[in-house]
Amino acid sequence: MISFFGIDKYLPDFSQSFLKSIPETIQNRSVLIKFNGIEHKIKSYLKTHYERIRYAIDNKRECHILYKSKNRTIYPYKLICHNTIWYLNAIEEGKLKSFSLNRIEWLDVSKKTFLPDNNIVNMLMESKDPWTSHNYFHARVLVSKSIADYFKRRDVLPNQCIVDESSDSLTISCSAMSEKQILPLIQYWIPNIKVLEPEWLKIKFEQNLRDYISQL
Repeated sequence: MISFFGIDKYLPDFSQSFLKSIPETIQNRSVLIKFNGIEHKIKSYLKTHYERIRYAIDNKRECHILYKSKNRTIYPYKLICHNTIWYLNAIEEGKLKSFSLNRIEWLDVSKKTFLPDNNIVNMLMESKDPWTSHNYFHARVLVSKSIADYFKRRDVLPNQCIVDESSDSLTISCSAMSEKQILPLIQYWIPNIKVLEPEWLKIKFEQNLRDYISQL
């Protein structure tokens, strides 16, 4: 159950002594595990959509949704909670996409069934985040010494790998499906990070920075 909710990596172990200590720990309030940034309306949209989407996935049912003010026909594959935000991986018009549950304004589960693509099923089983595609791009960033420890302790960027380390910086490679998946993460660490490649991402990053400065 703990593994299902993805919190096992935040806990020390699953020994008998640890499990037996949980009730006393709760009573004494000696340990606090906190998840920040939980969406305000999470209860509402989960209550509205979760069970029906899960049913559609399990029974391979075509769905019709109103998403970002557009009527869409989708074929649902997987629900995923990423950083406390719920997403639905589904096929729309032959493309694998990620839909945020809180933006689904209306949902209808059709009686029509579909045959899942096993390649997509296998890819989603291996995926660790909601942004999944065959069309990943790779990037490299340079991280200054002042924030290097944060990147050593955990994966800040998607599919992160430290490829070089010097006395004053880290060079990190990562891969993403969309600039929206990676740019906000990089921009959070300004001015202690810069994009090395690809060139188009570097240009986009620098343009976003110039646009922000111009508004100050």
